[in-house]
Amino acid sequence: MAGVKKENRVTDRGSSTAASPVGPSDATPDSQVSTPDSQQSRPQNSLTGLWPLLLIAVWQLALLWMVWTSANPVTLNRKQIRDADWIVHVRVIDPKSGRFEVLETMKALGDFEQPQEVTVRNARDLQLSSSSEFLVPLTRLSLRSGDFEVTRTQLPGEIPLIYPWNDSAKRQLAAVLQSDR
Repeated sequence: MAGVKKENRVTDRGSSTAASPVGPSDATPDSQVSTPDSQQSRPQNSLTGLWPLLLIAVWQLALLWMVWTSANPVTLNRKQIRDADWIVHVRVIDPKSGRFEVLETMKALGDFEQPQEVTVRNARDLQLSSSSEFLVPLTRLSLRSGDFEVTRTQLPGEIPLIYPWNDSAKRQLAAVLQSDR
């Protein structure tokens, strides 16, 4: 075996073996020589896999921004505002009894004594916290007494609607009252 030359070959499994030259009929799948064409030797860009993640992150940020800027805007019920006898800016004194401190009168129909403190019958149904401020449309229940309730709406279930006291509610109220003149 003096003239036989041994060569190292790389198999498909990545290990190199020392073998003697073999003919084409003796080749088995394990003994085939791997060439660069048989492997995908294209270099991988490290940023290629990050594009979908970046797109998802941008999409989620856009959704969060929309939620932050437009979630639960205050919208006054125009009919309720128009039907109210008295619209007041109040601070909650006792949420269980429905007692409010009147801070400012926004609209008053008729000539009646406007108390500094009022008890609203159907405000007990609301879950309010003490010291919170609201815009409350009220209806007088009796001409002689100071009985009031939150002005009813035409919504199903007759839910008493009151509104948080903020700039949006003030602007909308001003617009409704201005359009009624």
